[in-house]
Amino acid sequence: MGFIRKTLWTILGVPAAALGAEYFYTIKVREAETTDRLPKYSTLAAHRLAENKARIDRFERVIPLSSLTASIGPDVDENSLARRLAKQVWLTSMYAPQRKLCERVFKDKQEPGANLTYKELEKAKVEPGFDVSQHLYVSDIVGTYVQFVPKVPPEVDFHGPGGVVCFDVQRRGENMVFAIESATIGIAAQGPMPFADTLMFFAHQMYSRLLLESAVRRILKGGGE
Repeated sequence: MGFIRKTLWTILGVPAAALGAEYFYTIKVREAETTDRLPKYSTLAAHRLAENKARIDRFERVIPLSSLTASIGPDVDENSLARRLAKQVWLTSMYAPQRKLCERVFKDKQEPGANLTYKELEKAKVEPGFDVSQHLYVSDIVGTYVQFVPKVPPEVDFHGPGGVVCFDVQRRGENMVFAIESATIGIAAQGPMPFADTLMFFAHQMYSRLLLESAVRRILKGGGE
């Protein structure tokens, strides 16, 4: 019976504990109303939304300006902060497993300009073409809006898994709002989802919250662009 109890605790208790830890770590991250920017700037997102094969979600993290200036100084420019966010998210410990996986997969066939390692990502400049682990790149920077799209051959009609992700920073009153917004390709935009899609979207949203919170914390500790 002791073995059975321990097994049940592992199966049920460990995931519950992980969910609880994620909840408290990201407790200040809030889901928000989506914008029209992804379908506006991403042809892929627009096409898949029209086919009801993409779902958009958005999360925001609000930081008081007083806390931000105390951490990084008085020069808090939204455009610069958006690029900082778009850089720091890929340097977080939350992204590290995926970064390591891509480094292992692509190390023998690394493309020119691809940033696989932590140091390569850290040194690279956030600008159109900025490559992340040879699977995403910056397609658009419009003011405070930085958009990443999947890196796929032009002849491939991409249907997922994966999608388009963007970051933006806005000042609202005495607060600065950091945001991550994603279009998950291959999931219905509206209506009920099959169990597998529900599970995948749940995991995606958890990952988005963790990435956003981790990146904002790095910025508050001086992480730059």
